[in-house]
Amino acid sequence: MSSYLDKLKKNLSGANHAPETSPVELPHGDLNAIDPELGQYPVTEKEAFKSPEKAVLEEVNTLIVPDTDKRFFLSQTLIKAITDKSGDIKNVCPRFIYESYIQKKYREVTKPMMEGIFGETQVLGGGAKGQKVTDLQRHKRTGEKLQAQKNIEEQAIRFKKWCTEKGINVIPGYNTQIPIAKRFQNRVIIRTEIDLFPTPFIDKDGIKLAVMDIKFTADVNSRFGDYCWGAPEFMDHIQADMTYWLLKDFDMELNIKLNPEKEEIYRAIFENETIRKMIDEEQIFFIYFVIGYRKEPLDEQVKFIHRNYREPNGSLFRQNEWQERARKTLAQLSFWKSQNWPPLTDSHCDKCPVSQRNGGYCDKFQELKTI
Repeated sequence: MSSYLDKLKKNLSGANHAPETSPVELPHGDLNAIDPELGQYPVTEKEAFKSPEKAVLEEVNTLIVPDTDKRFFLSQTLIKAITDKSGDIKNVCPRFIYESYIQKKYREVTKPMMEGIFGETQVLGGGAKGQKVTDLQRHKRTGEKLQAQKNIEEQAIRFKKWCTEKGINVIPGYNTQIPIAKRFQNRVIIRTEIDLFPTPFIDKDGIKLAVMDIKFTADVNSRFGDYCWGAPEFMDHIQADMTYWLLKDFDMELNIKLNPEKEEIYRAIFENETIRKMIDEEQIFFIYFVIGYRKEPLDEQVKFIHRNYREPNGSLFRQNEWQERARKTLAQLSFWKSQNWPPLTDSHCDKCPVSQRNGGYCDKFQELKTI
């Protein structure tokens, strides 16, 4: 761990060296086999809908925290599944939420999700919770890589250059994929996993201390949909706002209980006086490192977007807003539980992994719908 501290000190004192990372070499194994220990996922549509019981792909979990009563873990993914960025409850099926986010028996694994994890595996060595996607679906007839995979691999090479230009340092296993958690209310614990922290970041005003989220997307200039990085002011930034809150008043005891293998890393980061002071004084920068891979020219498909802790007028509205969404999510979950998680027939049944149409058990889609 002393070597990590040495590297961290070196990084914060000067950021004009190359990042210590490299793309992961790609094996060519059976992509339809699932290895929960390695976190490899199926790429065929049929298998992707239902994850095995021990699958690593999860954002929300319910477990027994050591030496405590039962807790419920709430993530920004679940909050976004139930509420929109304005805090309104979405028209979402309670049965789907229960099976996918609470029980985790059925998980919808989309193509963009697979490509995103593949990209993170290339540049960070893996995705959240140890997930790794080391190859993507190949051409059915020739077995050749599809263009999306070739582009992601090409962008992974450029990633090192971009990191060097911005002074970003990646030390896989040390400042990557850092799980953090914090008590929210009663027995609810909010948690997330940070892609990269701490790292220097050079901008026009000098060197900053940053927490970074790596995003692989089709086009960094898109102005449509949930991932309109060309107009980020219209996106849902609960992940960034929540991360700021999680970093403040870091609960060392709780996090060591949840992730004892990370104790040395936690202490190296959060017992560092400089880092603690910068967090307390709101001098940490949350930065999206956005990489596009479906639009040419690829060398221009990169953006760095800063999400501030406060509103431009200095208020804490965005902090209050996401916490209100969290409370609404918990209230909605409690209501659905009292109703035994009723299934909802709507247009999402065609793609729902819980539906019999996709290998699940729910037959609600067969009921007559009156309009």
